[in-house]
Amino acid sequence: MVYQRKHDYEYREGWHPSVDANTVGGVMEEIESRNGTITSELFLEASRDESSPTHEVFEWDDGVAAERYRLHQASRTICAIRVIVKEHEEAGKQVRPPRAFVNIVDDDSRKAQYMNVSDALSNEETRYAVLGRAMRELKSFQDKYSALSELAEVFAAIDNVKI
Repeated sequence: MVYQRKHDYEYREGWHPSVDANTVGGVMEEIESRNGTITSELFLEASRDESSPTHEVFEWDDGVAAERYRLHQASRTICAIRVIVKEHEEAGKQVRPPRAFVNIVDDDSRKAQYMNVSDALSNEETRYAVLGRAMRELKSFQDKYSALSELAEVFAAIDNVKI
């Protein structure tokens, strides 16, 4: 089925599924027109049939999908661990505990790797990797919310960061 699209689409940098972004966008527009909104469940359901143009976005082998989901859970768990900073606790300060581990991307494999934050920041190479990732995430945030003029000062500050 071919959908009439209102817009042209592309994927964000680094996202390369096997289905054209315009096809995916058209399916999402169709879901929204029928339901008033798009949810992950509605998109999955629209893609379930093998004849769906977005069927190939998903991994349908349950064993492979289950393993990928467990890896996703592992990654989320690593990211959820925080360090309790005793100095702040003793001083009675309310400080959000920092992450214990930070993602260091291996450029060759593109696999996420994690390292203790203090170790990562004390090494020039890994510190630069952490800063690079932080900047990519800030740019992604900027792209996501660029239509909000109320954040113009925040975006200007992001643009002024030099690493």
